[in-house]
Amino acid sequence: MEHAMEEIIKNIIHIDKSAVELREKLENEIKDRKSKIDDEVEKLRSEIINSALEKAEKKKDAQIRDACNEAELIKKSAEKKAQNMYEKYIKNRDKFLDEVFKEIFSGR
Repeated sequence: MEHAMEEIIKNIIHIDKSAVELREKLENEIKDRKSKIDDEVEKLRSEIINSALEKAEKKKDAQIRDACNEAELIKKSAEKKAQNMYEKYIKNRDKFLDEVFKEIFSGR
């Protein structure tokens, strides 16, 4: 009977040791999986941020391009108006100068 009790105790110790080893193995596996998940989350976060930055950069470039195009149109319009004003001035310059000359020397 003593031998049977000894075997039972050995089995209990073996089962307990196996349970401890299994628990440690599971804890390590959980830590490894958590680490992998954390790495994947960080990778996804980085990809999302990079994608958002890339989209923002493209949007900024498009807005700058649009602003430059609009500025060019405004510049061309202003140049055209200035040219028209200059042409009107040239056309009427002699008449204006004659009127000014007559006004000055007419003794008014």
